[in-house]
Amino acid sequence: MGPLPSYPPVPDPHFSFSATTRYYIERHTPTRDITYHTNPAEFMNHPVIGPELVRDGVDLKVEYQKAKESKDSKEKEKKVKRGPNMVKFGAGVERTHVTGVYTQCRRGHGIHPGGAYHPPNSGSAHSEAFVRLSEGMGPSY
Repeated sequence: MGPLPSYPPVPDPHFSFSATTRYYIERHTPTRDITYHTNPAEFMNHPVIGPELVRDGVDLKVEYQKAKESKDSKEKEKKVKRGPNMVKFGAGVERTHVTGVYTQCRRGHGIHPGGAYHPPNSGSAHSEAFVRLSEGMGPSY
């Protein structure tokens, strides 16, 4: 018997850090509480994450309706046990967010490709975000 065929990995579903007409379901990562938005149909139809959400009793379309009617949907989301694929997805969202904040900080603070660093103005929003991230804390906006 020959080697098993290998399949390319399934890409994660798309998301946005701001609400749009396409990505309108607000979600939050479990570790840094980063807000991101998804499309419920894309998420529920994803071949890996969709079945995991169903198995965990989550239906984003129903969740969206409940969120419109309730103010504590974020708290309910935190109580939902996350499967391994959602944990991995959330970690990817956080990595993308942190990388973006670092990039903005570097641009805003004069960190040049050659490594020369020009200190930021203390107290600026960028410098505070940079300090919070370097201390392992999430950004504050």
